[in-house]
Amino acid sequence: MLLLGQPEAAQAVGALAARGRRVIIDLPPAGEDEGAFELACSVGTVVIVARCDRTARGELDAMARRFEARGVRVAGAVVLDVPPERQHPYAGPAPILVLRNEWQRLARMLPRRTANA
Repeated sequence: MLLLGQPEAAQAVGALAARGRRVIIDLPPAGEDEGAFELACSVGTVVIVARCDRTARGELDAMARRFEARGVRVAGAVVLDVPPERQHPYAGPAPILVLRNEWQRLARMLPRRTANA
């Protein structure tokens, strides 16, 4: 944690990237930890993670603007911990429905047996 915002951390990430490696770093909240923010800036591209009912939209906007002001590309955002009752407009069908539909589809593909067979 002490090295997050230090040049050594940025150099380590840069060395991996120079070898053609993709680097994904799970950082503490960059809005609350200046070291995490600095390391995120040195990476160059970020995905902002928000928690449903814990992260305000204003915080997300401010974080995106702060990154963009430093030349960091915001690739997207992920919202975690969305309760089931609020997922419906965004989520696909429940896993049990997907499985049931797939079994029914496979069953329709099987040859039908006749009573005389």
